[in-house]
Amino acid sequence: MKKIHLLFLATSFIVFFSCEEKELEIEFLLDTPNEFRVSKGDYVDKIFLEWNNPPKTERIEIFRFDSTLNDYKSFGFSETSNYIDSSELISEAYYYYKIRVNNSSDELSDFTNYDYGYVSGFESPIITNIGYGISSSSIDIEWNSVNGADNYIIYRSGNNEDFAEIQTTNINSYSDSETVFAGKIYYYKVKAINNQLGQSGFSQPDSGYILENYSYTTSFGDFSYGYGIEFDENNKIYVSDNQSGIIKIYNSDYSFDKNLISTGIILRGLSWANDGDLLAVNSGGGRLLKIDNSGNITSDFYVSNSTILREVITDSDNNYYITDVSNNDIVKLNSSGEYVTKWKMKQVSEGSSFYTSGLEIQDNKIIAGGVNSSNYIEVYDLSGNFVRQWDFSYAAGYISQDTDGNLYFASFTNKVIKTDSNGKILAFIGNDKLQRCESVSVNSSGIVFASDENQPNKIHVFTKN
Repeated sequence: MKKIHLLFLATSFIVFFSCEEKELEIEFLLDTPNEFRVSKGDYVDKIFLEWNNPPKTERIEIFRFDSTLNDYKSFGFSETSNYIDSSELISEAYYYYKIRVNNSSDELSDFTNYDYGYVSGFESPIITNIGYGISSSSIDIEWNSVNGADNYIIYRSGNNEDFAEIQTTNINSYSDSETVFAGKIYYYKVKAINNQLGQSGFSQPDSGYILENYSYTTSFGDFSYGYGIEFDENNKIYVSDNQSGIIKIYNSDYSFDKNLISTGIILRGLSWANDGDLLAVNSGGGRLLKIDNSGNITSDFYVSNSTILREVITDSDNNYYITDVSNNDIVKLNSSGEYVTKWKMKQVSEGSSFYTSGLEIQDNKIIAGGVNSSNYIEVYDLSGNFVRQWDFSYAAGYISQDTDGNLYFASFTNKVIKTDSNGKILAFIGNDKLQRCESVSVNSSGIVFASDENQPNKIHVFTKN
């Protein structure tokens, strides 16, 4: 026969306590439930109790410790093998339980050992992923699944201050494509909703934007190796045919106009000098040519003993800057073509496969990039002193600039990459057409022209949608 010891306490009206213990014999006719366990922080609005019922069980009586009584108190009954306590529970507070079989006053089991449980706090979501310049159609947002969330509310702002509710969902992701403008940064916050507890706090805000969308327009030309591209004030198009040494002129409708010059030497990058002459780099001979609008060579400057020159730009004082790929240099000449200085990009190191290639000037700063192993775009002052760099995980060959100061990088992957002046990517252009983009130029109307090493006989044209 099993025995239980019951403890009776008698209390006087002052602070003294007396205790008398009596032993009563109770016969438990039923076996005790086993494997009793209580949830610990699995829920925010309930504590879940479960156990295995012994034979002959009809109902289970649940007891919860009551601190006002300093004892366990009958709390409810279950005719299954589990029970949910959804009373007003304080998050992270411990609640202690034990159970027994109670078919009737004459059919009882002994109590199980106690176990405790608690509810977790209803936490705010955390945004784990957001589309920052990935898609041209939507900003995709993901956040963690919040324990106890029945739904989530998504809020959006255009200035990181004035947030408005845009959607409610029961999953932990959302794709925002409504009235989202390309290039504009939008800020997002998320709340979780529990139907009993209400709303959580906001997540920390995070931002995203969609890319601009460019479509392939056409291809034109008949080149042995089309490379450098420039435009005059009449939107005529000048293209250097690299291997033949010819500079060809096309009309704005892409029809052929004439050959400006045929040199018989390798010509790559084209640019305009401040006096209106066309600049062209002679890659094989390490020279910089100035060509007037009649096709006459007005100046022939020696740059280096390099076998590969890529691009040339001019500053407001008529100094020339040329990328020398073979020596990994940016070479500066004065307006008379005399050597001033040269420097290497910071990421060039001994044994590196990086090659200084792209060049552009903006706000009296030199912007430079390179092909192969390129990790950064670098900015220098006009004397070659390093100013800053930004992460750029794409090879950046030829560089061009539009009238708004946005930059266009020819990438040897399969695209032109458009960024703002701080390096925020605005568009991936031509990745459905280009294979190995080598040079890029943009005209005053924002139309993008690109050459392709694997499709060298044509120049490819792309227009913003």
